[in-house]
Amino acid sequence: MRTVTAKELQTLDPKRFDKEYYAWCEYAADYEWWDWREDSFKCDMTEAGVRVEKIQFDTYPAHAMFDGHVDLRQFMEHHSLDERYPALYIAVKQDGSYVSVRSGRYGNAFNLNETLYNTEPEGIFKFLDAQAWEELIDEQLSEATLEAEVEEFCATACRKLASDLENDYEHITSVESFIESCECNDVTFEIETDGEDEHEIHSKD
Repeated sequence: MRTVTAKELQTLDPKRFDKEYYAWCEYAADYEWWDWREDSFKCDMTEAGVRVEKIQFDTYPAHAMFDGHVDLRQFMEHHSLDERYPALYIAVKQDGSYVSVRSGRYGNAFNLNETLYNTEPEGIFKFLDAQAWEELIDEQLSEATLEAEVEEFCATACRKLASDLENDYEHITSVESFIESCECNDVTFEIETDGEDEHEIHSKD
């Protein structure tokens, strides 16, 4: 018998290597390996004004979705929409508007606060009357297409998260990771040497 490393086993006995590798794969990802990726995703989304509350994902087929809400003031600032639609931004800031979102394969639920129109004009708009202010908000809300902006941002983020998680899982369960795990844990394998068959080995016991 000869003791070999996983790397040597891959060359000397590919079938045995595959058997050992697939057995290892059954428990290689048996821990919450996705935690750091989810934490990073939540942090990045928070910077864009999206508060992620619950994440769901599958690695095969790869998809991800989340429940949460979007702070529209922060979202507009992050995407420079506050500069393009200043009246809408003022209204959103005063109103504290946010939208609930369920993002992923099934789209988003977008419900803007109706009290958005009950805000007061300020700054360069302070001389507008209530009707002119409401009409301006309505006009900029239509031009800004906030619903589409939020949907696209969240959907893109979900696609990237799904891809990242899939890549993480594939790396964790890859052949390279199996070999590295064996090396780090001093795992070796015994194989028959040339000239030995099963009968000869047993007869020596």
